[in-house]
Amino acid sequence: MEGLLEFKRFSIDDINILYNWANDPETRMNSFHSDKIVYDEHVKWCETRLDVDNIAIYIVYKNDIPVGQLRLEYVDKKAYISYSVDKRYRGIGLGKKIIESIEKNELYKGHHIIELIGEVKEDNLASQKVFEYCLYTKYSKNNRIVFVKRLIK
Repeated sequence: MEGLLEFKRFSIDDINILYNWANDPETRMNSFHSDKIVYDEHVKWCETRLDVDNIAIYIVYKNDIPVGQLRLEYVDKKAYISYSVDKRYRGIGLGKKIIESIEKNELYKGHHIIELIGEVKEDNLASQKVFEYCLYTKYSKNNRIVFVKRLIK
């Protein structure tokens, strides 16, 4: 699947696609909160995050096809990363491209970010490989694997 990734800000029209991705069994298994998401709660969650400065949610497109999502939550000059790839497009390197695009496209621009942080479950080897490939520093904390990349030396 050749082509560049395009990041479009999440809108209310994207609620259903995000809901379906979030409830994918593998996504739930790799989430820190692995219970199935109730649709009404998902809608409320999305609505509270649409117009806030400290959260940016993107639907990721490749060749005009939605292939995944990226969420950046900004706290104290740090951007906490959450991402997922549509199950139909897993295993072809999109996770790596999504994480690389955060820096490449400066998706955190305007937030004075000095660190990018991803937290991964210990058994989520695919996401660990993504962050390792993207040269994030790895350490363990509270049964999680934390990946950090400093943007300012």
